[in-house]
Amino acid sequence: MTRLFPLLVLAAFLRTAPAAVVTVTDCVADPHLSTVSASTHLDVGSDDLVLACALAPLPGTDHVIVDGHDVTIQGPAGSITGNSTQANKITATGTFTAAGATIEQTNGNGGVLVSATGDVSITNSNVTTGNVQSGGDLMLIECTGGSPKCTVTIADSNLTGRHIRVEGVGNVTLSKTKVVTQSPTDLIRITSFMGDVNLGAGPSSGQGDCCGFGGGGGNTFVSGNEGNLFVRAFGKIDAAGANVLVAELICLRSGVSSFGNEGACDACDPNAPSSQAAGVPATIDVTDASLRNDFAKPGEIELCADETRSTITLTGATLVDDNTSQLNDVSELNGCEQVPRTTPPCVNLVGTPATDS
Repeated sequence: MTRLFPLLVLAAFLRTAPAAVVTVTDCVADPHLSTVSASTHLDVGSDDLVLACALAPLPGTDHVIVDGHDVTIQGPAGSITGNSTQANKITATGTFTAAGATIEQTNGNGGVLVSATGDVSITNSNVTTGNVQSGGDLMLIECTGGSPKCTVTIADSNLTGRHIRVEGVGNVTLSKTKVVTQSPTDLIRITSFMGDVNLGAGPSSGQGDCCGFGGGGGNTFVSGNEGNLFVRAFGKIDAAGANVLVAELICLRSGVSSFGNEGACDACDPNAPSSQAAGVPATIDVTDASLRNDFAKPGEIELCADETRSTITLTGATLVDDNTSQLNDVSELNGCEQVPRTTPPCVNLVGTPATDS
């Protein structure tokens, strides 16, 4: 035992020792760079990475793969770019941070995949797939760790592409951020599997309008002619002050217990066999928000708070639903698709919209 004890102490120390930090300032000759098949691979193993140079595919390759523990893209010097049909892929076994950075794949069929086990933080950054002719393939920004519940926070940034997915186990928060997609069949999907989705304006930064669309610090979501927006949360959704101009379906659902793929906005029915009451607050707040789909292809606006069990706050909101397949169609709010929003049949609706048409 006297020989074994020092080994046990050493093993415990190695398990808890902090990771080394590797700062890469030479994106051509750094020893952590290699070429694997058609990819440029920057791999620091279990160490932390700070990328402080412009990383692009090396000769003979067409996309970038980055692996590390805590991964930071430190702009403006740090960036990841490319022009390939393949995705630029970043995988962090710890956290991911982009600060003042550019991450893009500008080919019309290219993608950007960012996956972290820990928290994701993107500030003052631009993430882009595709180009002005085509929005690219897929942009995925996700965190996957559940102990503790990882979070995704995106602030003062721009996300531009065709299929954009932002997913977190815990809270997903966007502030003063603009999300733009281009058709065909474009999609924005924002999901918190075990927390809340926060898209509200939050405290004013004193910088005036967000994104050139008004809103005083909110978020802006703009689609092409076939765009759809799905916002889904295990808990509540705060979209106060948000600006949404999406062509077809605008779907906000809180208190969600089962998450499938994007598709139709499921029936808002507390008596459905699969319906379960949320064990956490599951309200929806669209105070002073603007939700419109009155351009391009017809669609629906549907808001459902815990299958009608929780409240939707509508004070000052602008709701313009253009589904021309129905006469006098309006937004569906907690299963209610009529004006005036009287009780019954309308339930758990609070406040008066500025526009409800």
